[in-house]
Amino acid sequence: MGFRLFQGNFLSKPEPISGKKISANKLVVLELLNKLQDPNSSLRELEALVEQDPALGFKTIKLVNSAFYRPRHEIDSLAHAMTYLGLDAMRSLASLLAISGMSDKPDALRDHALEKAKFCERLGERINPDEAPVYYSVGLLSTMDAFFDQPLPNLIENLMMREDIKQALLEKSGRLGLVLKTVEAIQSGALDQIQWAELEPLGLSPNSVNEIYLSVIEWQSHLGDDLGLL
Repeated sequence: MGFRLFQGNFLSKPEPISGKKISANKLVVLELLNKLQDPNSSLRELEALVEQDPALGFKTIKLVNSAFYRPRHEIDSLAHAMTYLGLDAMRSLASLLAISGMSDKPDALRDHALEKAKFCERLGERINPDEAPVYYSVGLLSTMDAFFDQPLPNLIENLMMREDIKQALLEKSGRLGLVLKTVEAIQSGALDQIQWAELEPLGLSPNSVNEIYLSVIEWQSHLGDDLGLL
């Protein structure tokens, strides 16, 4: 095809540079993520947090009003948008918008992170619907090293999050870790690494996982158009 050099698998296996400082604007995003992931935060506290970043608040309102979310009535304020989405969905959406807003990263990385997060969420829905947003967060946060150019353990160390989420991200342990490993294996094409013996008791068979993956790709194609307008 005319290529002599290849980038490699940057999106799925980044190689952060040790000792590289995080820029000031990324530190702001990291602090925002820290507060968004605080399991003790209320909807009103999240609203006050997002209000501090006018661009983030505007993007939230615009996206919730898009054809993807299909609200029955126009969402005309941040409080209205957050009430419409609910606490967990708002936390996930704000985290996504905060990370994807980094101008020095390619759209392909955002799309990869989005697919990973949604795939984790939909697999989680089969295991425990009430915990689906947590699976989404695990998928999204697992890509932070590529966005911040820092090793994942360094980034997670000071984030306020549940211990099982940290263990899933760092050790790939528990059900959250199992789902994360499954998604990463599928995204990288390493299908022989999928642990079907552990997934099947949770209601996840090869057919159901394949169906979920196809639904995620379709979902992403619609949301991607709306994100491209932000």
